[in-house]
Amino acid sequence: MTLKSRRYQYLLIFLVVFLLLFLGAIRVDPWIALVMAFLDTCWMILMMFGLDKYLDIVNKKGMPRLLIMLTTLLIMVVFVITLMATENFILGIMLEEDFNRPLIYPLFRNTMLATGAFFGATGIRSRKIRTQTEKLIQEKQDMELALLKSRMDPHFVFNALNVLYSLSYTHNEKTSEMIMKLAEMLRYITDECQADKVLIGEELKYIENYLDFQRIRFGEPRKLSFVHTLDDPGWMIPPMILQPFVENSFKHGNIVNDPEGIIEIDLKLEKRHLSFTVRNSHDNTIQESSDRGGVGITNVEKRLTLYYPGKHVLETKTEGKMYMVNLQIIL
Repeated sequence: MTLKSRRYQYLLIFLVVFLLLFLGAIRVDPWIALVMAFLDTCWMILMMFGLDKYLDIVNKKGMPRLLIMLTTLLIMVVFVITLMATENFILGIMLEEDFNRPLIYPLFRNTMLATGAFFGATGIRSRKIRTQTEKLIQEKQDMELALLKSRMDPHFVFNALNVLYSLSYTHNEKTSEMIMKLAEMLRYITDECQADKVLIGEELKYIENYLDFQRIRFGEPRKLSFVHTLDDPGWMIPPMILQPFVENSFKHGNIVNDPEGIIEIDLKLEKRHLSFTVRNSHDNTIQESSDRGGVGITNVEKRLTLYYPGKHVLETKTEGKMYMVNLQIIL
């Protein structure tokens, strides 16, 4: 339903409420009935949208459900009392004489108005949650599609096959080992990555295999390191959430062309807190002309927002000829 359609729907609902209130009191005095129906309808609108806003705020803050229920009930009681006091004040002005207004019927009617406003607010909130859920599902599907398209860099596959060809041509003893590593990487892509989340150890194994191929390809770079410590290898993370940062360090770093080039990868998992840092040296000319983000990193950022809203921090910074990416996640 579009925003315009919803506005018409709300207008129709409030118009019906106004007419019911007006017709219910018209036999007493048409003018008084008109004023009181308008007042009560306005109060109901204020109550409904106010409750909706209140429920939005307290749910975002994570307030306990019991406390939400109690405070909402208190707001409704205050609403009923305030509305009755306002009605008595207005009636006192309009009648210009002392009057003894019955208590039971106005109390019942205003309680029904407060209840209607409450159900209206919960209806608005339910619609928002449903819309947000549908949006998240669509975003997740888009991310999964993007993940399928960017799981393995085709250039890396081509280079890996060249490495295997060179090893086999020279009868290198590492040939069978590297074939098995490539098979493990392909198995991770085709099988493990089908799941919503994978064991963090599986992701690390993929990174290690990737780095092994890069070491052979570039002749064992002296300053390429990968250090990781896990207090519990059983934690799950979305597949390919870390690998793009590693690939980025090779694409935009100078370790390929500079014997003194540096790539340092550090991962630490302790008490649900994951810290992942990638540092690489670069040439200023390369750094300025290269897109440090790219589609892969952009997709990772979107996936992080989807999987860890409010529970992750991604920082990038350049210090001289060193570029650093730091990712913090509360699992």
